[in-house]
Amino acid sequence: MFRGPTCWWSEDGYFAGFEGCYGCCPLNCTHVWNYAQSHARLFPEVGRNLRVSNFISYLHPDGETSHREHTPHGAFADGHCAVIVAALREHQLSPDEKFLKQVWPGLKKATDWMIEKYDADHDGVPAGQQWNTYDTAVTGANTFIGSQYLAALAAAEKLALVMKDAEAASRWRAVREAGMKNQNAKLWNGEYYIQIPETPPGRDYNNGCASDQLLGQWWAHQIGLGYLYPPERVRKATDAIMRYNFREKFAGFKQDPRRYIPDDEGGLLICTWPHNDRPKPFMLYSDEVWTGIEYSTAGLMVFEGKIESARRIVKMARSRYDGRKRDGLNSGPGGNPFNELECGKFYARALSSWSLLIASQGQVLDGPKGVLGFKPRWQPTDHRSFFTAPEGWGLFIQKHEGNLQHERIELRHGKLRLQELVFEIPSTAKEPTAKISVGSRTLPASLKRDGTEVRLVLAETAHVTEGQTVEVALRW
Repeated sequence: MFRGPTCWWSEDGYFAGFEGCYGCCPLNCTHVWNYAQSHARLFPEVGRNLRVSNFISYLHPDGETSHREHTPHGAFADGHCAVIVAALREHQLSPDEKFLKQVWPGLKKATDWMIEKYDADHDGVPAGQQWNTYDTAVTGANTFIGSQYLAALAAAEKLALVMKDAEAASRWRAVREAGMKNQNAKLWNGEYYIQIPETPPGRDYNNGCASDQLLGQWWAHQIGLGYLYPPERVRKATDAIMRYNFREKFAGFKQDPRRYIPDDEGGLLICTWPHNDRPKPFMLYSDEVWTGIEYSTAGLMVFEGKIESARRIVKMARSRYDGRKRDGLNSGPGGNPFNELECGKFYARALSSWSLLIASQGQVLDGPKGVLGFKPRWQPTDHRSFFTAPEGWGLFIQKHEGNLQHERIELRHGKLRLQELVFEIPSTAKEPTAKISVGSRTLPASLKRDGTEVRLVLAETAHVTEGQTVEVALRW
């Protein structure tokens, strides 16, 4: 995709991405690139470049972001939240604090603008018109925007602490904690999270089951922000999304206003109304299927341990791009394994697929602090996966046999600076010990346990070079 017409990088250093190509929209659209993960994980410099555009080059004087670049644009609610959350990802994928110090003044201003624009009473619940990636505005209390708002507050708070801005961190924490309580109390219907619209209404979903209802939770899991809502409700909501929104075939169903799936294939709808109470007008594109949302929703399911549901969604999505040509589709033809369709070809939202890897391997990362770890959810007793870090990439392997858990971090390219390693052991493990080595060199470390999490704090910073392997033996 980076080699194709969706993206370009100018000689003066500006990185730009369309939503897709051949008939799609410019440029660095925050509410579409909100979902994208692959670019920043594979090429951290690209992620940082985009945040410089958000918080320096195209930031409005009052802190409002531009949802598109190179022409005057205001913020979309989801995109504005997204660039704040993504700034934490970019910081974690940096080797030091240089990037954060560069964007911090704009990021702080953008966070305060977000609160005053969407949450003037500071109760942590979005209000008013909230323009978003469905090219319309939802109104009032909802977790589609609300979860992203909470994630943005949590990310900004964490970055404020890095910057030693305790006053900002405290203010944002108070709003976030109020929102976690109030959104959960107001918007849970017993099965999933709903919306309470305002008058006059927008293009709302009301009692609908939106696949994006926990998009902020998906983000939060990827960058170590923890739960925004009670874990049992998050899991219950993912079950509802699977139950109501996934279809094995679309024969007899009208995809509207655009059609991306042949009738004899299936996918995950954007929103459904299980109780037949669809509002008028309703959220645009609800009757469509976008792979970018399929992957993000499946990624959340992996984080929640719903491996089989995630597998069904991803298997169906990828089967639609198996190399067989499919005519009669919008932005089509479809079927090219490298060209996932939405409003254009080679669509950027599909880069959300990388979250499936992060969820499966449970990566823990803080580049500036030298923290790297893994808590696999997929095959934890015999796990192998590719990983990326701020200045290198490699292979992570975990094997579990009896009272021994063996970890291997094979650095295939670049370098790693390590100060702390993080893993997960069974809850039944008693008095764990750890031995860490790089080649013939043993690395002394202290072990800190919190439930099933084990943190190994190295006595001295380890500098791992290309071709070296970090090995850890955990016994109990």
